[in-house]
Amino acid sequence: MKHNTCTLYAISLITIVLLAACSTGKISEALPTPVSSAAPEVSPLIMSTTESETATPIFLDGAATVQAMSLAEATILADTSLPENTTTSTPPSTNVFSIDNTLILYTMPIMTNASPSPVAATTDKVFEATPENATTADTLLDFWALRMLPNNLFPEQAVFDIFYGEVAKTEDISRYFFNFRPQISPNGRYMILSGIGGYPHPHNDLGTGLWLFDLQDGIARQLLPQAKIATWNSESDKIAYVEGDTVYTLSIDAESPPLPLFSHSNLNWLYARWSTDGQWIAAVTSEPDKLTDQGVVETKDTYWIIPVNGEPARKLAENSNLAMEHIAGELAWSYDSQFLLIRNEVFNLAGEKVSPSYLGQVYWLPNEPLLLINSEAGLHFVSVAGEDTAKIGSAFASAWSFSHSGQQLAYTQMLDNEQMGIYIFDMETKENQLIGSTATNFIDIIRWSANDQYLLMDDGQARSPIWVMNLVGTIEQVFSSGVLIEVISFSTH
Repeated sequence: MKHNTCTLYAISLITIVLLAACSTGKISEALPTPVSSAAPEVSPLIMSTTESETATPIFLDGAATVQAMSLAEATILADTSLPENTTTSTPPSTNVFSIDNTLILYTMPIMTNASPSPVAATTDKVFEATPENATTADTLLDFWALRMLPNNLFPEQAVFDIFYGEVAKTEDISRYFFNFRPQISPNGRYMILSGIGGYPHPHNDLGTGLWLFDLQDGIARQLLPQAKIATWNSESDKIAYVEGDTVYTLSIDAESPPLPLFSHSNLNWLYARWSTDGQWIAAVTSEPDKLTDQGVVETKDTYWIIPVNGEPARKLAENSNLAMEHIAGELAWSYDSQFLLIRNEVFNLAGEKVSPSYLGQVYWLPNEPLLLINSEAGLHFVSVAGEDTAKIGSAFASAWSFSHSGQQLAYTQMLDNEQMGIYIFDMETKENQLIGSTATNFIDIIRWSANDQYLLMDDGQARSPIWVMNLVGTIEQVFSSGVLIEVISFSTH
């Protein structure tokens, strides 16, 4: 099963309405629930309008105001405006809520005109009506739109309405984000975000492109006409990516040309990983090696480290890949740039393997030379050499996320009642707490708000809600349906 832009399938047309309704109740003051496989009690996140005059009005429904719990930084935002050429079969919700300095990126299907005119002012080519795709300027199609909360951080651009392509050509939009999650610059000011690769052949034609968002000044512009998997340098002023047979670097300054750094006929377009110290870019070449007795083509992957000062690139390691899926995140630098994680093994800069071959998914911790292993045996931390330092959970976690402070790890585990339990592990005390659960039996993504007081989560299904949970397990819908892309901490100061 492919997880990149080249794998897009059909899905039934959907109409999504943001946050259609909410009910009333009162938040529980209960203490965090001890670790248990039983589901904790979950209280509604909102209170009656008669119980508190200071409750923050978060949701609006026409002229009627429903008072909601006074979430620490909740504010009212309106999301009523769409480009003139856009229609929806059901009007969007006029009200959603926001947490200060927290940018929520999500996608939802909207029905819009498929002509190229909405994006003519921002890109040279995004969608072109042709006889082959049977689209005319008067045709209305469902597209996966890019949406943000707060929705007033960046000026509206019509290209965002078709940002992730036609719904009919996409079986599961959440799979696209395996490789194309937004990338935040090290200084926290900028975000790069890729749209769809193109039509009708996603990897060949121009699409909605790679975009740069200035989170401080509220400016968004297209950097490249095609979707790219790009990474930042340590100075937050350049990105690296693969185009064809070449690794390029590109300054984010307007009108700066891409600069070629390394060329090879078998470059894998998923990998141009800039080291955290800014000195190296890791790249991969992949080529067919041999046919096994079972008739499966074995691929040889060669891992390169490329000095950004122009010196020759050198091979770091080679690996035989027996029809395994390539994922962009499986090549990753340690926080100090002294080690490179290659799938489930760690190598030093001399090309020496310095770890065991781990079972399960392997990730670096944000600011420590430790690894997080996610396997059927549960989550656990290990040193580079393979020594266990902490055991967390007892089963595979479908989603997990470190808090911005680095002091807490939120993760999921299935409960006895087949609901998904939300746990928090304290990195200092090593305590584990089950804080709440969701009605769904799967969570695809979980993320912290900027102030580390709330968790946002989603099961990856377009018809399902996006949820917010506080740290005592109280849960409420942010949107009645949609797919969560990412949650970003930002500052406009």
